[in-house]
Amino acid sequence: LRKSGTLHIVVASGMNVTLIASTLVSFLLLFFNRRWAVVLALLGIWFYVFLAGAEAPVVRAGIMGSLVFLAQGLGRDADAWRGLGLAAALLLLWNPQNLFELGFQLSFLATGGILFFGTKISRLLQRLPNQIRNDVAQTLSAQIATLPLILLTFGQYSLFSPLANILVVTILPWILRLGALLVVVGLFLLPLAQILAWLLWPLLTYFVKVVELFGRL
Repeated sequence: LRKSGTLHIVVASGMNVTLIASTLVSFLLLFFNRRWAVVLALLGIWFYVFLAGAEAPVVRAGIMGSLVFLAQGLGRDADAWRGLGLAAALLLLWNPQNLFELGFQLSFLATGGILFFGTKISRLLQRLPNQIRNDVAQTLSAQIATLPLILLTFGQYSLFSPLANILVVTILPWILRLGALLVVVGLFLLPLAQILAWLLWPLLTYFVKVVELFGRL
């Protein structure tokens, strides 16, 4: 993962938080009005944050995700840059030493890169389908912003990293969704969980093979 430049994909991050919250809201809207669905989704976000260890990157994602969904519940637009600044301020108030943690630095650089470069790169990829274009733009933006720190810290960077990320990032949401469903169903219906596991297996195998291939390069 480190050699192929895909290590960040398996770290609890904004993508995980967004997927969890959006899935929860969609499900809860079947039973509650939008405001209650958003409130319960916020509880779900913070349950996940603490379940994942409440380290700086996932807390940052939790704060920004909460602001976005809270704004939606109130019928307002969320300002991503202000959300990023608030997340940084809260984390540094909680523990000033976070400023010197690599996870904190990479998380904020990657998010800032997505906010700054994301739209610009997305415009250059107009011919790609919307979802793929957004995934690729976000991945490349995060890599551009974090490249100097990665070189300074690890002294190496794979020139194939952008391609490796593009090949795996599009299937990641399905791996996360099926994986979460597998965990829940496995608590109650093991035969159904085994069927889900077989559906998940080819996606995970593809992910591992891509990472191994680009790790060797």
